[in-house]
Amino acid sequence: MAVNLVQNFSFEGGLLPWQTGGPVVSSVDADAFEGDSVAAMGPLVAIPPLTPAPNAILSQAFPVDANAVNLRLSYAVRALVGVEGLLNGQFQTRIRWQRGEADGYSVISEETLETIEAGALTPLQWENHVITSGLKPADAVQARLRFVLLGGGLITIGGVAVDQVVITAED
Repeated sequence: MAVNLVQNFSFEGGLLPWQTGGPVVSSVDADAFEGDSVAAMGPLVAIPPLTPAPNAILSQAFPVDANAVNLRLSYAVRALVGVEGLLNGQFQTRIRWQRGEADGYSVISEETLETIEAGALTPLQWENHVITSGLKPADAVQARLRFVLLGGGLITIGGVAVDQVVITAED
């Protein structure tokens, strides 16, 4: 049986050990895809003449076995309840491959696995996405999953909920 490489995959323990940037919170959600909690990214709101909305980032690093060929990711996503779908901008799923260094990890490459364009998600409707990464670089010992909600300029309204994140290594 494949082991999930992601810790706290359904955000029942809050956001730890996930790392965040911008407007990202763990929230109790009666309509969560799995369990009682989700990671809510956004809403991103910016209206002229203010500066553009900040991006929202949710990420987690995990070790990758030397025998792994690639990664298989599944996750649930939906537009935030009570928030218009993204008027502009994108929601991206990325994998950042990393090698070990004496003082930590360095990036080998980053791969965008999926891009969901503005307006493609329906509020209150969960979508389950399954994606396979490209080949793992030979010297990669760690990968970082990154969900990125990108604002699309000065007029940006939108947000997403993410739940049940599962990553397995394929040999």
